[in-house]
Amino acid sequence: MKVVIVNMNDGGGGAAIAAMRLMHALRKQNIEAQVLVLKKSTQDPYVISMGNHKWTQWKAYIYFLLEHLLIFLNNGFSKSDLFRVSLSYLGFDISKHPCIVEADIIHLHWVNKSFLSYSAIQKLVNLGKPVVWTMHDMWVATAMCHHARDCEKFKTTCDHCFYLHAKDWMSLTSRTYQSKKNIFAAHIPQLVCCSEWLQKRIAGSSILDTHNALVIPNPINIEIYAKKNKRISQAAFKLDPTQFYILFCAAKVTDDRKGLNYLIEALQILKQKYPHYFANMQVVVVGTANNELQTLFPCQIRTPGFISDEQMMVTLYNAVDVFVTPSLDENLPNTIMEAMACGTPCIGFATGGIPEMITHKETGYIAKYQSAEDLANGIVWIFEHAEKCNLSQKSICKVQHLYTEQIVANQYVALYEQMQMQD
Repeated sequence: MKVVIVNMNDGGGGAAIAAMRLMHALRKQNIEAQVLVLKKSTQDPYVISMGNHKWTQWKAYIYFLLEHLLIFLNNGFSKSDLFRVSLSYLGFDISKHPCIVEADIIHLHWVNKSFLSYSAIQKLVNLGKPVVWTMHDMWVATAMCHHARDCEKFKTTCDHCFYLHAKDWMSLTSRTYQSKKNIFAAHIPQLVCCSEWLQKRIAGSSILDTHNALVIPNPINIEIYAKKNKRISQAAFKLDPTQFYILFCAAKVTDDRKGLNYLIEALQILKQKYPHYFANMQVVVVGTANNELQTLFPCQIRTPGFISDEQMMVTLYNAVDVFVTPSLDENLPNTIMEAMACGTPCIGFATGGIPEMITHKETGYIAKYQSAEDLANGIVWIFEHAEKCNLSQKSICKVQHLYTEQIVANQYVALYEQMQMQD
């Protein structure tokens, strides 16, 4: 069986990481899987690029600029929320690419940022081959937003998107809604949601027939992400073993969707209410940040920067005491899965698929949504927990029970085989 996984890129971003991990998990089950991307950034031999030559990349960049100029116009010339929506009016036709022609299964993942246009997706659907679409956010089920938050318009006509701050003078949302609805008028790909939350959230989409949406999580290699000696791991980052370390990760640390302000506020609460605990706390911040980051925190922080090396990240997960992710929009965060696989308890808001991953007060703490005070309560709960080894072991066991490469790959293989039989 030949499977082609289609994703915008092969490095950077949760969807790219998940797509690459799935490809390797499938290959371990003797499935001929490849990943087709717009631009290849890794050296992986099983990743095929649409073309890294300059013209292809310039074309993609021009497409990207034109689409976001249109969004900018409809956003009242505001940069706010500019990248919370994607249009996919422009993109590349991959229907005749050798990977697609030879594939038995076409498996779409994240195809935005001027990779696939609506017409290109339509051509893939029209090939008559089994098409699976793993949703890493809500975009497939809405006119153009990636996370609808409390909006329910995608269940009707999805018009006048709340992310656009100006009057929708070109009926942008209505036109994008109709373009996407036309794609699935005759045939809807087999939808896969990474979390139960997403499956429930897209229910009732007027664009899709969501009754057949399945839930299959992202996989993780537990041979790489595993428990290591804490003291040795701390020594690698020159961390003081007498301190309590809180880890925060984000590609762009100051992205408001990642909720850094809630963590900072939680630390200020701890400083006031639990000064004896706070005195022994430090924060490790991973990701791209400016030099003024230290001034935002009421405590000492470590900033190793953006870490791309997998083994180094595993070491850091093992070196800290808790991983905190106060994100406002999430599906099934790879970072939580990685931390849990390393035996590190996690804290996150009750949003997206996070409550499915963290078992409240068993493998970590689920804080009330957008509550810095409850985030602080979670940190205190982990700090005071007498049986940290038990927390660690339960975290590892949950990953081994739900998210291993073999478990996830087997679910996808069974789906592929079922779809081939139906055809």
